[in-house]
Amino acid sequence: MLLATSMRWFTLAVLAVADLRSVQLAETHPHNLLPKRDGGADPVTAPPQFSHANAVRCSQNFQIGGRDGIAQGKTRCENDQGWRYECPTGHCHGGGPNNHPNDHPLSGFLFRGCKLQSDYHKPGPGQITVNPDSFGIVPGMKQLMVWGYAVPEGSTTPSKNRVGYTCDWNLDTDNNARRPWCNFCIKIT
Repeated sequence: MLLATSMRWFTLAVLAVADLRSVQLAETHPHNLLPKRDGGADPVTAPPQFSHANAVRCSQNFQIGGRDGIAQGKTRCENDQGWRYECPTGHCHGGGPNNHPNDHPLSGFLFRGCKLQSDYHKPGPGQITVNPDSFGIVPGMKQLMVWGYAVPEGSTTPSKNRVGYTCDWNLDTDNNARRPWCNFCIKIT
């Protein structure tokens, strides 16, 4: 009896340790809350609380869930450093890191001057405005491969047909160089 009880507790302890090794929380960025000590060593830091300062800029890839194995209500996002995150879609927004989703909703996040992917090699600038539900940056080029919904000129209502587009930009201040931001994300790679 004692041996069986000991074995059961040992098995539970091994399983608990194995499960803890597979858990990964969101990336944290510790902030120095105290001045450095005389020797120059960093003081003990406290983990940051949620604020707009820990917003993730979805610069490389962005994909709203509901397809491609991503749960409805979730968004996958990759930042400049190549870290991938899963975020609640309701906490993703346009604007900047200090903006709120209610003030800059994704429904108003648009790429402009895009072309259908099938028309990309035709001369001339693109004329299509797109509300994206996913995009990926083309490495080494100032170009996005976008899936989303065209917004007809003079309208604020996107079409119902999800189509592929290419959207280019020249300057980092151009509209198509903007990226969405998400909060409350969990790092997945």
